[in-house]
Amino acid sequence: MRNLFSTLLAFLASTSPSSAQTICSCSPVSYTFRLNLEGTCDDNAVEGNPGIQSTDCTIVVDATNLIDPEFPTLEDILSGIPWISKRAIKKASKNRRNPQKAGRNGGGRVNTKLIDENGEEVRKLQSAEIPVSISSIQFIELNSEGNVINFDESFTDVDVTDGFAFTSQSVSSQLANDLVIEDQLEFVPDTAVVFIIGQNSDGNEVRGRFVVRFTNSCGSNDYTVLGGERFAWITYSDIGEASTTFCPATVDQPTTSPVLQGESPPPTSQPQRQPTREPTTKPTILPTDVEDPTPNP
Repeated sequence: MRNLFSTLLAFLASTSPSSAQTICSCSPVSYTFRLNLEGTCDDNAVEGNPGIQSTDCTIVVDATNLIDPEFPTLEDILSGIPWISKRAIKKASKNRRNPQKAGRNGGGRVNTKLIDENGEEVRKLQSAEIPVSISSIQFIELNSEGNVINFDESFTDVDVTDGFAFTSQSVSSQLANDLVIEDQLEFVPDTAVVFIIGQNSDGNEVRGRFVVRFTNSCGSNDYTVLGGERFAWITYSDIGEASTTFCPATVDQPTTSPVLQGESPPPTSQPQRQPTREPTTKPTILPTDVEDPTPNP
């Protein structure tokens, strides 16, 4: 009997996510983003989270007002991400064209540039990199080899502004709990990209690319993104938590973080996942017409 009990314990330990898996998927299964267009690349709350390996942020202002007659491929969006190889980018962009002009993004951690009609960098105006309207938003996920495994083009033709909220589903939402993760690596994101095109108050095009790379590690505290965290132009207003089958960190991961000082809460018209409310601790008050059962002295 003792041997049977020991065997059972060993089996349970060997099949637990934290011990059996060397690859986990703790990135959100869905994202609700909210635009905060006055943000900069220095507004980065996700960098340093245990499940985030690195981030990359680029904001570029184009003052040429030139219209590219050719729609660029994914190469224009992904070019310059430090950990994505040029070979993978070319493969991803082959035969894939975006529905509107995007321009080359370039790389860099916090680069913000203003380009004149001669292609020269000029002195940056204080609000040049702040868009007043947004015309395109794209959400892209790549695997560890740099291959595109998800491309959400639902918001590539919009006219929205600060405070707009939108939701994108991650490819990780397709992970099947009854299969081991090693057999489903095509549903495990390594990198997530939000690419946004807008116009500033001068009518110049402004492009922002905000990239996070996940560790895909299996530590008990390796959470990735928390609801309420901000990264430049976007706030992760709400996130769909990863399955505990593939992410041991989900058990201890906080579901939300406070809204940053100076920010307003998301618009009420946008559906939001709300945490379960705690029961009230206030004492119940008897109606005024109920007699006091305690007899008078």
